[in-house]
Amino acid sequence: MIGFYVLNSQQFFAVPETWAGTIVLGLLGYVATLIFVLIELRVISWHRGMYAASEKA
Repeated sequence: MIGFYVLNSQQFFAVPETWAGTIVLGLLGYVATLIFVLIELRVISWHRGMYAASEKA
């Protein structure tokens, strides 16, 4: 939906709307990355411990 908005505004040379859509997509990507990193830290926290232990050996 946002992608269509950006492409549509680009075709009609609506520069502010194109930038707004691009910024919204960037923010959504950043928030999604943060959420997945937090889930990863919580779900496989044991993995970091094993990795650090194997480096010490």
